[in-house]
Amino acid sequence: MKAVILAAGLGTRLRPLTLETPKPMIDVAGKPLLERIILDLKKYKITEHVIVVNYMKEKIMDYFGNGKKFGVDIEYVVQKKPNAGTGDAFLTAKDYIKEKYFLGITGDELKDATVLDAILKNKDVDGVITAIRVKNPERYGVLEVDGKRVVRIREKEQNAVSNLVNISLYKFPAEIFDALEKINLSPRGELEVTDAINKLIDDGFNFQFVESKYYFDVSSLESLEEARKFFAKK
Repeated sequence: MKAVILAAGLGTRLRPLTLETPKPMIDVAGKPLLERIILDLKKYKITEHVIVVNYMKEKIMDYFGNGKKFGVDIEYVVQKKPNAGTGDAFLTAKDYIKEKYFLGITGDELKDATVLDAILKNKDVDGVITAIRVKNPERYGVLEVDGKRVVRIREKEQNAVSNLVNISLYKFPAEIFDALEKINLSPRGELEVTDAINKLIDDGFNFQFVESKYYFDVSSLESLEEARKFFAKK
């Protein structure tokens, strides 16, 4: 199964660090964020990657090359507008995916890699969404669920329907691309992958969730320091 890894963002909230280094290349306890993700995927025999790049793409491409020195195969595709949304980023990789399913993952966040085992073994569903339980779900995309089935992803609602939030590690059916081409832009003018997931759910696709033990979004200097301390102990 291939993985599409999003690594095109500007990382504005981590400035000044990201003025000279793309966010996926920020060091976390001796390794760039993106390297940690690639090595985690490799542990579960996921070695074919399509990395979506834009901002300072040369620094990412020079470091990883074709992936051989990391024991993986890497192709790159450039997202023309890095602020066009996660849906646009995934859609950029459409021509690189020929299989029925693929993994979708952000390249600037760190999750518990052991969920990959559950994701890969869950062959009786159309898609899988990784989630974590938080105390402030109103800040995130919240999963409305029925048992293990995801009924809808609800974005940043004040009265959240659950404390399960989406942390952007997915198993997608290839039909996600068709859904992305049919949805409208969100109110903030972006193509949201969560809107495409909701469309597939409305069309009868069965999405379930798995839970991660930890999650670092590394979106601020404070969260970066927390991630560094966590991985320094591992």
